Amino acid sequence: MPAISFTEVTKVFDAGKNTGTDSGRPAAVRDVSFEVEQGQFVVLLGPSGCGKTTLMRMVNRLIEPTSGSIDVEGREIHDIPVTELRRHIGYVIQQVGLFPHMTVAQNIAVVPKLLGWPKSRTEQRTDELLDLVALPPAEYRKRFPRQLSGGQQQRVGIARAMAADPAIMLMDEPFGAIDAITRTDLQDELLAIQRKVSKTVIFVTHDVEEALRLADRIAVMRTGTVVQYGRPVDLLTHPADDFVRALLGTNDVFRQLSLVPVRAIMESGQLSAGKPDITVQADQNVRAALAVLIAHDVQEAAVVDKSGKTIGRVTLQRILDEGAHEVAEARAPDTGT
Repeated sequence: MPAISFTEVTKVFDAGKNTGTDSGRPAAVRDVSFEVEQGQFVVLLGPSGCGKTTLMRMVNRLIEPTSGSIDVEGREIHDIPVTELRRHIGYVIQQVGLFPHMTVAQNIAVVPKLLGWPKSRTEQRTDELLDLVALPPAEYRKRFPRQLSGGQQQRVGIARAMAADPAIMLMDEPFGAIDAITRTDLQDELLAIQRKVSKTVIFVTHDVEEALRLADRIAVMRTGTVVQYGRPVDLLTHPADDFVRALLGTNDVFRQLSLVPVRAIMESGQLSAGKPDITVQADQNVRAALAVLIAHDVQEAAVVDKSGKTIGRVTLQRILDEGAHEVAEARAPDTGT
């Protein structure tokens, strides 16, 4: 079954009390229906005020829908006690919200303590999560939030949200207040975590680059409605309307190169003799590889697999010659599941 199902979900703030009737105010969310499959990373994307945070916060009932239904793993959210629902859904926000008087370990242990976990299990889980978010436990366990950078605090926030091993994670612009370099690092960390633990994630952002980088599926929202829902490649190559086309910048060839993996255009063989040992990952996208070549002012780089073994090379000329062809291939409709 889907992890989350939205069925004709509408939210009108200040609607008629206990009636679900329209108060005359415009709906913050209107007639939204789509499904999130188990383990998918779904991004709600759109401009400020389009309803994406309102929609996400209805999943854990921080906001109550006016009408429609939301099912979490086959159960309607109002059939689940609200405390139980929230304890089994991780929640990460931009402001992090760490308790300043608690250590990192104590912050992470908040939900396990509420659930009555034994101390040994909580401590083991805390150390596992600190390792997962690249904060060595021996170094960070006893620190207080004021002793951490903004990026480190956000890592702790992610660890805290995952403490009770929830199947679902809600993330509301978690990297929005972080500088660009740290933001990219945190995105990399989040992608690495997702590959390891396969949580179902709903992630709110207004940043198109972030959405394309992270998402398995994107729900583009405008004025409370979902305009288009699908894979990033489908939205970029077959936008539903002019709004989606403009929002995603579908005519940006470099943006479309982010859809093409390096392995699709790599060549066999080693780097030319005397060339610097610059590497890119085979599973990186071509746009990222192009950025590496430009940053190091080189014409080619070695392509390595996940173990670091060289499996080929990619050249600037190959990117220029073949990139457009691969983008055209990406435009083919999805015929799989």
